[in-house]
Amino acid sequence: MKKRFLIYRVVIPVVILFLTTDCKKDEPAKDESAKLAVLSTVSTTQVTNFTTITAASGGEITSAGGGEILTNGVCWSTTANPVITDSKTVDAIGTPQFVSSLSGLTAGTSYHVRAYATNSAGTAYGEDVTFTTLSSTTVSDVEDNIYNIITIGVQVWMVENLKTTKFNDGTEIPNITGNAVWPTDPASDAYCWYNNDVANKTPYGALYNVVAVNNDKLCPVGWHVATNDDWYKLILFLDPNATQGIVESQIAGGMMKESGIIHWDASNEANGTNESGFTALPGGIRYPDAFGSFAQLGYNANYWSAGSGYEVRLLVSGNQEILNKPDPSLNKGNGNSVRCIKN
Repeated sequence: MKKRFLIYRVVIPVVILFLTTDCKKDEPAKDESAKLAVLSTVSTTQVTNFTTITAASGGEITSAGGGEILTNGVCWSTTANPVITDSKTVDAIGTPQFVSSLSGLTAGTSYHVRAYATNSAGTAYGEDVTFTTLSSTTVSDVEDNIYNIITIGVQVWMVENLKTTKFNDGTEIPNITGNAVWPTDPASDAYCWYNNDVANKTPYGALYNVVAVNNDKLCPVGWHVATNDDWYKLILFLDPNATQGIVESQIAGGMMKESGIIHWDASNEANGTNESGFTALPGGIRYPDAFGSFAQLGYNANYWSAGSGYEVRLLVSGNQEILNKPDPSLNKGNGNSVRCIKN
């Protein structure tokens, strides 16, 4: 009897130990999966298309951290390193990249933005990106001409062709009307209206020679005549397949031209969408010949590039291209339109 009792005392604990050990084999799987979940890795997309009260951003999740993404978006604040208890978006999940629309912003205010992604391990943040909302939707020149403005990507452009007759220090720009006086190799500033008719001031703006264009006081203070780099950055934003050459893009021109045929000729109906909001206008050109010829009004938009010698961006009514015309012999003496961009 004592032997049997002794056997029970030995066997029963062993069986209990075995069963307990066997049951615990299934439990670490849950613990292990929890341990596997770590914070995700996320980057913040550059802030673009900001206005006085809105902006666009987003992020890219490069690692889910071993767990399911529960929510993602961007958060923002006027102080550095915002968190999800600040203002935030909640964007669609399921793809590595997400797009965010910020709203309710204050004009002329600097903000910090960070992308975030939350999984079972917690919330991870991207880098802190800063931007400043527009203080106004317009800008005026020294003569109080008012121009609408727009953000395209990270650039802020005038939506209209420049029409000032003075530099921003108040100095008059000579208005050259005589055919023989508009030079082929200009040495001094000049502007004119198309056909020497001030009625063309609105909406087409003035035509300036290259000397006036390269005077750093042509645009309002805080703005400058668009350079080659400015133009190419705009074109590349609109068309990621753009190249630096004569034909920089086969589609960006159409996205930049004012739509319809109010100011462009009939062939623009199918070739101008103005998806960008740039609203390119066909202000024509003045040639430096003995006749002081004016041409192309309603058909071509010719825009100077400052500081680049004599390069011109050309948009044509009948197609969607934007061309770079770099030939000094063709451009040097011409009068062309100007677009200003914020510094």
